[in-house]
Amino acid sequence: MQPVEQTVTQPVAQAAMQSDNQTVSDNQTTGGQQSPTYVQNQIQIVMKSPKESGVCGEDLKWYYKDGVLFITGTGEMDQYIYSESSAPWYDSLGNQISSVIIDEGVTSIGDSAFMFCESLAEITIPSSVTSIGNRAFQCCGGLTEITIPDTVMSIGDWAFSNCINLTKIDLPDSITVIGDGVFNYCFNLTEITIPDSVTGIGDSAFCNCESLTEITIPDSVTSIGDSAFYDCESLTEITLPDSVTWIGMRAFGGCSDMTIYYNGDALDSYIDRNNDFWSAHNIVWVKQ
Repeated sequence: MQPVEQTVTQPVAQAAMQSDNQTVSDNQTTGGQQSPTYVQNQIQIVMKSPKESGVCGEDLKWYYKDGVLFITGTGEMDQYIYSESSAPWYDSLGNQISSVIIDEGVTSIGDSAFMFCESLAEITIPSSVTSIGNRAFQCCGGLTEITIPDTVMSIGDWAFSNCINLTKIDLPDSITVIGDGVFNYCFNLTEITIPDSVTGIGDSAFCNCESLTEITIPDSVTSIGDSAFYDCESLTEITLPDSVTWIGMRAFGGCSDMTIYYNGDALDSYIDRNNDFWSAHNIVWVKQ
C-alpha cells in the first residue's frame, strides 16, 4: 500500500514593515505597484499517512492492515537497533500493532524487531524460524503467552525482557542456553518449563520474575548465571541437580525464605563462602 498524500494550504503570516517612518498596508501601493511585502502568499504542506508496507530483509516484505502486521517471503529478517535504526514499522505503527503473522519461509526474527510494540497481544511464529534475536520482543506489554516452535535453536539476550503481562511461555527442546535477561522483569510469569536440552541459564535470566512460584531445572544444566533468579520473591523452593557445578553471584538474591535442595559436593564451597548472605535472607540449603 503506497502512502496517501493530502495537500492543504496555509497562508503565510503577514508582517508589518516600516520604511522611512511610513507604514505600508496591504491595500497601499508604491509607485503604482503593490508592495511585495504584503502580497499574501500560500505555502503547500504535504501530509503523508503512516507507512504501511516495505521490506524487512533481502527477500522479506511486510505490510500492515487493521492492526495486523504481516511478514512474507523467505530468508532472514533484518537486524535493528532501537536507539539507532528501529524496525521500519515502529515509528508510525508501533503502538497500533496488535497481532503479527509471520509466513512460513521466514527463518529468523531480527534483533529489536518488535521492541516497544506495547499493543502486541498475539504472534504466530512458523516452524521455518530457527532464531529469535536480541531484544526481539522487549517491552511488549500486551503479550500474555507465546508458543515457540521446536525449530528455534537460539533465543537472544533480553528477548522477552519487560513483557510485564507474560504469564506463560513454552520453550522448545531445541535450545541449549537461556540467555542473559531473557525473562527479566516478566512480573506476571507464573510457570515455565526448562527443556532437557538447556545446559546454561544466563545472567539475570529470570531476574524480577516475582510471580514465578515453581521452576524445574533439568539435569542437563551445568551453570546458573549472576542474578539469574534475583528477586523471584514467590519462589520458595528450588531443586538443583548434581549437574550444576557453577552458580554466579547473587543468583538467588532477594529470594527470602527459600529452601534450595541440591546433590553432590560441587556446590559445598560456594555455599560455605556465602553463609552470611544465606542467613541474612533466610535461605536454607538442604543437601539430599
